[in-house]
This record gives sequence, C-alpha cells and structure tokens, in this order.
Amino acid sequence: MYQTGLDCLSGFAIEPHFRRSKVQLQSIEKEKSEKQIPVYGIYEEGGMIIDSSIKCFGKIEKFE
Repeated sequence: MYQTGLDCLSGFAIEPHFRRSKVQLQSIEKEKSEKQIPVYGIYEEGGMIIDSSIKCFGKIEKFE
C-alpha cells in the first residue's frame, strides 16, 4: 500500500499530500502498528525541515 521512499528518513514516517482520507488513515495505522514509529501527515499547506531535529510548519498532524 505505502511506498518505501528514498530511505532517507528513520524513526518516523510521513504521509505527504495529507487530506485525512480513509485510505490515508488506514495506511497510517498500518505503518504505526507494523513499525512502531510516529507518522506525520503533511497537508498541502504544511512542511517539514529535518536537520538535527524535526521542525514542522504549517498544517501537519502527528500520529503516535
């Protein structure tokens, strides 16, 4: 269902272009239960900068 991405992130996952659709929420729950990591839903109006920490801006939801 979900993509593996570029293998650049560890310790969390992202759901880009997030709209809270049923399919996206199911994908997030699957990722959380399988990998035991938080998932960030990033809406079109949101973004994330990852340096030594995670900095979120705009509209983002974190699922733990």
